[in-house]
Amino acid sequence: PDKKAQDEEVEVLSSIFGQDWCEVDSEAGVFSMCVTDGNDPPTVTLTLKVILLENYPSESPPLFELRAPWLTRDSNVHVSSQLQGIYQETPGEVVLFRWIEHLKEFVSNYAATVVTDDGNPLH
Repeated sequence: PDKKAQDEEVEVLSSIFGQDWCEVDSEAGVFSMCVTDGNDPPTVTLTLKVILLENYPSESPPLFELRAPWLTRDSNVHVSSQLQGIYQETPGEVVLFRWIEHLKEFVSNYAATVVTDDGNPLH
């Protein structure tokens, strides 16, 4: 049942996010997603890399890594804890779409704090 749920989730994410959702190694369950602040072109981006374990979603969340040059260690720990909390709210359910939506909000909120009035990033 986990493999079927994973396959369905990956298919849905592919159709929703298109090229932003990437198969790194589908046999090993490794995928990545480029999350942006929604601006065109994006001001701020973050990469979510996930590994879907054999017992995801029934028993454990995916392993994940967040990458962005602007992401501090404290921010990484904070948002990672939030992602774990999202899984714990609905254990046994697929969670990647909710994680991505949460990260989009996180990135947008960050972008709002670093963009000057003329639309240029502060760094």
